[in-house]
Parts: sequence; structure tokens; C-alpha cells
Amino acid sequence: MVVRNTKEQLIALLSSSPTNVGTLAETLAVTPQAVFYHLSRLRRDGLAQQVGKGRGARWVRCFDHRLAWDLGDARGVAEFDMWKQAQDAMATELATANDQTRSILNYTVTEMLNNAIDHSRGTTVELLGTLRGDEIEISIVDDGIGAFKNVRDHFHLVDELEAVAHLAKGQQTTWAERHTGQGIFFSSRAVDVFEVESGGRIWQVDNVREDTTVLPGVRRPGTRVNLRTRTNRTLTMKEVFDRHSIEEFAFDKGVVRVALSDHGNEFVSRSEAKRLGVGLELFGQVELDFANVKAVGQGFVDELLRVWVSANPGTTFTYVNASEEVEFMIRRGLPRR
Repeated sequence: MVVRNTKEQLIALLSSSPTNVGTLAETLAVTPQAVFYHLSRLRRDGLAQQVGKGRGARWVRCFDHRLAWDLGDARGVAEFDMWKQAQDAMATELATANDQTRSILNYTVTEMLNNAIDHSRGTTVELLGTLRGDEIEISIVDDGIGAFKNVRDHFHLVDELEAVAHLAKGQQTTWAERHTGQGIFFSSRAVDVFEVESGGRIWQVDNVREDTTVLPGVRRPGTRVNLRTRTNRTLTMKEVFDRHSIEEFAFDKGVVRVALSDHGNEFVSRSEAKRLGVGLELFGQVELDFANVKAVGQGFVDELLRVWVSANPGTTFTYVNASEEVEFMIRRGLPRR
């Protein structure tokens, strides 16, 4: 029989779930002061952290792993080989994840590693893995050109904020010969929180709160992609595909959040409509979300919903979250039937 010391027992208990000091003391049959002493040392060593304050405070086990590859060599290594190396290093932590979470991580991590290899034009790519209680965070970091700059330059967009809006449409790729552009879209819908940080901006998709936003970031070289998800997910990758597909595994629906445009909350010109329409012809259905949009102009509506649709009959537009004023302009500008 192996007898563990208090530190080892604490690590084992914290690995299963967040726990308070009182429960730990009772389980280990020691005083709360003894537990707190060992927890403080674990926190000092980066092995545990406190979540919350006062009576609601809980302690969780921390894990941190870092793997790095030279991109010159990595181009000869498949992304799933990299992920296999990471899984081997994080075997203990990933053992806490259920099958659904593992499936989601298998898809999203390999997709983001592949993007770094093929698109970043950098010299290195790193994978950082962290477990905090029941949440896993995987970060893929490269030192390349930057995702938003790459998209902006390739599609001749006005700025990097417009590149964020372009990526949010899905099925947008700067290397059509090798990529469909679906990976980043599906990945952003699969995990709890998806973030791309590049060029001083963060594009965040929070699927728990059902919210998408652009935040200020630290201007740094390259791209950092963060994938955060619980270890006990019930959503499967098939369900993610189905939610955004007309036919099984056939990607044919995009959600465009108009408020992501760098033009703020008013859209008045035909040129804005033309920029918004770039790439949408790849979809059979497009839903325009007018949340937080205060006004649209007749020229914008006519260019997008009449001129653009006439030139692209294979795409159907629907719209949601239009205010009374926006609804009036849309209906006024729709073609008469």
C-alpha cells in the first residue's frame, strides 16, 4: 500500500474538482491551517490556485505545458503528430476530459496548428496547455505575419477590423488550393470560448453567453489562438456541423454579424455593402444580424439586397435583430414581388 503525504493527497483531490479548505481538511483529517499551508506552497509552485473569495473560495489544480516546433521542420510534420506529442505530455490532465471534449479538442487544435503551419509565414509555433479545475485552455502561438493582416492583404480589405468581420463569415481562406476556410469557423463554434489575437485586436466568440465581440489586445508579432472548453462537454462535433449546415457535413450556412464592421453602427453607402458581400457567394444561405445597428441607408440596402442578390442568385439572405428604423429601410429597399 502506497501512503501519500499531505501534498500528494491535496494534488490528487484538487485534480478531480474545485474544493474548499474545509472539505479538504475534513477529507484529509488535518486542520484547516495545515491544508492552507500546503495550498500556499502549491500556489507558489504554480500547482494550485484559489478561485473566488471568502466563504465561496475554492482551490483548483493548475497544469501548464509548453511544446514548441520550428516551422521550417514543422512543415514536414503533420499537425496531428504535433497534437499527439501534446496529448502524450498532457496525458494526466486530458484524462479528466470526456469523449465529447476530446473530440472537440482533436478537431480544433489540429485545425489551428495547420493554420499556423500553412499561413503564418513564421519561424516557430508553440502549443500551451493549461488545466484550471474543470476547464482546459489550449493556446497555439506563432511569430508570423498575423492572421488579420494576412486576411486584410489577401482580400484587399480596408483594415484589420474588417478582416475580423471577413473571418467571422466562415469559409474564407487565403489558400483556396489547400483549404476550404471551414476550420476556423467550426472551431470558433465548437469550444466554449474561442479567441484569435493578432495586431492589437482580439476576436472573441463566447458560445456560453452566445456573444461575439472584438476587444483590444497587446500588439505583438504573429497570432495567438486560445481554445477554452470544459472537460465535461455534452456537445459533439457532429452537432456543431449540423447546426451550421443544410446537409450533413455540408457547410452551407454563414452567420454575419454586421456590427463587426469598422464602420460602427451605421451602414449607409454602396461601398460598405460591396465590401460586406465579399465572399458571401460561397454560401447557399446567409443570415445578417443587425444587432446594435442604429441605421442603414437606402444605397446600402439596395446594393446588398437587390444588386448583389441579383448577381448571386445561388445565395439567399435572411436577417434578424433589426430595429424598427432598420426594418423600415430594409423593407423599403427590398425588391417588389
